[in-house]
Amino acid sequence: MKREEIPRVYEIERRSFDYPFSESILYYFYDAEPSLCFTVYYNGELVGFLLGGTTSTKNQAHILSIAIDERYRRQKMGERLMRFFIEYCKNRDFNSIILEVKVTNVPAIRLYQKLEFKIIKTVRKYYEDNTDAYVMLLNLDSENNNGFSEGEKV
Repeated sequence: MKREEIPRVYEIERRSFDYPFSESILYYFYDAEPSLCFTVYYNGELVGFLLGGTTSTKNQAHILSIAIDERYRRQKMGERLMRFFIEYCKNRDFNSIILEVKVTNVPAIRLYQKLEFKIIKTVRKYYEDNTDAYVMLLNLDSENNNGFSEGEKV
């Protein structure tokens, strides 16, 4: 993502969410972690974005916002963008990726689960309309939690 793309990113953000981030907040997030912010183009038009950051947890990336222009949804652009971001984070030694999603956003939840994100908790009244959010986490470590490498059996 380039800083000059933020007005178009804001337009997509505003049209995609009931309670969008303000344009000034998008600039703030971008300025904090520009290397974790990406845009998607189709036929020369900016049609989607992923705004990433980091958390206080060591080596953890945070997806702050992701959206595809409504005219280009259901074409797997969001999934491809997520897969790109996951690989990008793996290649930069992040251990995990965390995000929040509205519990009513079933298409997004299904996508995140398809990409192996797990719901780790529910935050009550997270959004301005008092809707709850799921906090979802993707572990990027190459080893399983049981200490055995992929493919090993006990």
